[in-house]
Amino acid sequence: MEKTSRGPINFTPIIAGISATVAVISFFLGLPNNFTLNLSFQEGMVLQGEKITTEIRIDATWRNRQRVSLSASGGPEGTIYTFSPASGPSRPGFTSNLSIMVDKNSLPGRYEVIITGIGSNGEERNNKYFLNIKPAPVQQVNSQSQVASGVGQVVFPAYVGDLFSLTGRLGDADDLSLDLTSTEDPRSVPSCLKVIYSTSRTPIKGWAGLYWQYPDPTTGYEPNGKNLTGSNHLTFWARGEKGTEKVKFLVAGATTGFITLTSKWKQYTLDLSGKDLSNVKGGFSFMVNRTLNPNGCTFYLDDIRYER
Repeated sequence: MEKTSRGPINFTPIIAGISATVAVISFFLGLPNNFTLNLSFQEGMVLQGEKITTEIRIDATWRNRQRVSLSASGGPEGTIYTFSPASGPSRPGFTSNLSIMVDKNSLPGRYEVIITGIGSNGEERNNKYFLNIKPAPVQQVNSQSQVASGVGQVVFPAYVGDLFSLTGRLGDADDLSLDLTSTEDPRSVPSCLKVIYSTSRTPIKGWAGLYWQYPDPTTGYEPNGKNLTGSNHLTFWARGEKGTEKVKFLVAGATTGFITLTSKWKQYTLDLSGKDLSNVKGGFSFMVNRTLNPNGCTFYLDDIRYER
């Protein structure tokens, strides 16, 4: 009988096929069960012995659900981190408020704080928050008007634009453009603020924001903020170009959450009752993101003011 000669069998295509199959199965099973961990603010400034807050957002990147527990490390000795809530489901996702209490004896400086989320399956995500600690003022303050950095007692209603400068940048702030004196149907003549959010660039964070702050960083360091004691709410007027724009507004720990603006001017109110407004450095803020505004958006603001 004639024998047939055969060469060596090539297993490479077989192994490659098995690997591809395993990768596809893993993808459709959602393994590993990924989630994202994002911060509303990546950096903040606080005085010795005081507290600062930021928001942590957890979202699943696949359909499966797991419980994610939050923790923080780094920063100077004696710093206390409090999450509310300290854990939650990755799907549909949750937001946790992180309070950072700095010890009065902490050394001034810039510290890197690591925010960690650990899923019930052991998967871990980290993000960085930069904590800038400034020296507490040495001089004694005899009246609340002195806390207001020499501007005297604020008379209400007090307009945010008169007290703070719109110089604070958050997330993909380069995706935002402003017209500070827009004459396109202002709520109060002669002008209003026009904000354009563009999604044409490749995102870094996927969200953007700006905030009014004091002091203006271009004028040098000032340890005290504005004394707005006596105000119990902030009001502002807003409208969207199309009436589908989704924007979030914040001040002093109070927030509207993401709301859908109308195409007509509408007044909104943020309740400040019980807030410590004796040393305000961030006067007002807004945020937008790509998920809720995939094609970008344009909106208008006017008459932002603190009231009694």
